[in-house]
Amino acid sequence: MSELEKKSWDIEIKNTQKNAPFYIIIVLLVIISVLAFLIWKNYDIIFNWWSNRSNVATNEWNIIATDIVVKVVWDKRCTECQTTQIIAQLKQAPFLAGAKFEEVDFADKWIKDLLQKNDIKTLPAFLLNTNKVSDQQFAQYLQETKGGLFSLNVGAKFDPFWEICDNKIDDNWDNLIDCADTTCSKDFQCAPKVDRPVADLYIMSYCPYWLQAQKWYLEVMSKLWKVADLNIKWVPYIMHGQKETDENVVQYCIQKEQKEKYVSYLNCFLKEEWKNAECRKEAKIDEKKLTSCVNSTKKEFSIDEKMADTSKQYPDFDIDKSEALKVWVQWSPTFVLNGIKLDKVGRNAKAYAEAICSTFKNKPKDCEQTFQDLNFDPSFGFTTWNGSKQASSWCAQ
Repeated sequence: MSELEKKSWDIEIKNTQKNAPFYIIIVLLVIISVLAFLIWKNYDIIFNWWSNRSNVATNEWNIIATDIVVKVVWDKRCTECQTTQIIAQLKQAPFLAGAKFEEVDFADKWIKDLLQKNDIKTLPAFLLNTNKVSDQQFAQYLQETKGGLFSLNVGAKFDPFWEICDNKIDDNWDNLIDCADTTCSKDFQCAPKVDRPVADLYIMSYCPYWLQAQKWYLEVMSKLWKVADLNIKWVPYIMHGQKETDENVVQYCIQKEQKEKYVSYLNCFLKEEWKNAECRKEAKIDEKKLTSCVNSTKKEFSIDEKMADTSKQYPDFDIDKSEALKVWVQWSPTFVLNGIKLDKVGRNAKAYAEAICSTFKNKPKDCEQTFQDLNFDPSFGFTTWNGSKQASSWCAQ
């Protein structure tokens, strides 16, 4: 190829490259025109197909919504299972408007089989027959079980498979009945029988759930003090700062040296926060005697030094530490009856009184008094529990 021909060829290639985008555009326009023509010719077919597809999807969701079954499994022994409130909230959800709710009690044998088949270990349980709900955020809280149902996560904690300790039945099928079953070791029904029960409530003076427990324990102390030893003791660490340390020591000293005035003081202290001094005056506490006890107690247990120890998030509080460690006290409140820590006692004065009175060798007439079954709010004041202050059931490390 001559030099002239080569230059001519290069020029032609450059012109082709320069015009390439125009060629591509022309080809794309032709393709788009052909597609538009085909769509126009088949518009009715395509539109009807899409409409039918949408209707099928919509109908599918509607059918599922009306066919949803929510099986609510609860246990009459569980005083804290707030199933009524949860059901009311679920029924207000638009995507469950057509759902059917079935409430069943754990006492039925087939319910136990259902829970075991689906590996449900705590109650209350909310079991749905599907997870195809139109609210995707709600669907995230549904976990498929081994049995093919979908369990709603509601933070259930109640274990229904423990032995009922006074019905003469092997409730959890381990061939051990009532108090012979190890799960009853911390049930008041199996606590040792004594002439004079000793009940210790381990607390922190500013733990919200101590404030709650103290209100019903206060009634028990007021009515059973003649026949039982009823004490307030202290969890071996501080969670709520200097005010809790100071109040712990004050209550320890009042109980130690002026016990006849302790119930009166608590009845005032629990009504309203920051009324400590006024309550001591109202209960006619001997301030000189109290101050002497506070100073000697702080020195005996190195309380100020331990509060100043910044190496621990929760400083040690040693007043009842040795006894607390023997029964493995970890949180506030902890109820110990005749040296046994009880985990399964209802949260009201009636339940505490029944537990204490069940341990008498010869039950006194004092146990025939009426005790309230009210569940108070976890705060200062004697308002009843309304479920609005949900949190941990204890103050604990």
